[in-house]
Amino acid sequence: MYAANIAGQPLTFETAAVWRRNMIMRDRETGALWQHATGEALIGPLAGAKLEWLGGEQMTWAAWRTEHPDTVVALEPAEWSGRAPRALVMRVLEFATAHAAALPGLSANDRRLPMHAPVIGVSLAGEARAYPLATLRQAGVINDSLGGVNLRLTYDPTGDRVQAWRLAAAQSEEETAGAPEPLPVQRTWWKGWFEFHPATGVYQ
Repeated sequence: MYAANIAGQPLTFETAAVWRRNMIMRDRETGALWQHATGEALIGPLAGAKLEWLGGEQMTWAAWRTEHPDTVVALEPAEWSGRAPRALVMRVLEFATAHAAALPGLSANDRRLPMHAPVIGVSLAGEARAYPLATLRQAGVINDSLGGVNLRLTYDPTGDRVQAWRLAAAQSEEETAGAPEPLPVQRTWWKGWFEFHPATGVYQ
């Protein structure tokens, strides 16, 4: 999830296409095209600009509603200004996104995991690592170190929820480590992660 503004200018985004195994967004204010995986404007008046990455969580609606009972729901507008019916556009995009052969990327296919294996992508201090969701589901908790940072990933089966934390090391054996700091992660397919992180490692 990104902050929907650049230099104080609010932007409204809509799905435009799929490129490099990843969604392309268009902002209605300038018509610029943005790569969802990087938050960077590729074409248009804002080319080269980058949106601020905020992170986010994916979980079941029931779990979210329990934790945030007064939440506000963002609904799509009823009107549709596209040349093709909305349902048709979404079916085409869903099909294209799900078929790697139809969407070649700039990175060679990485066979360490199945192309559509769900992974949790973490990037810290210039290093990237993919944690297979199946491994995390089985373990429940994974403690690891990446880029010199100690981290912990947890999986909650009740809400199908993944969380990651930066662990503060104790300064001495007598001291207690500080409270863990939430870490932003990307929950995505393997093909989408290695496309933009070709040097990524894979947690074993």
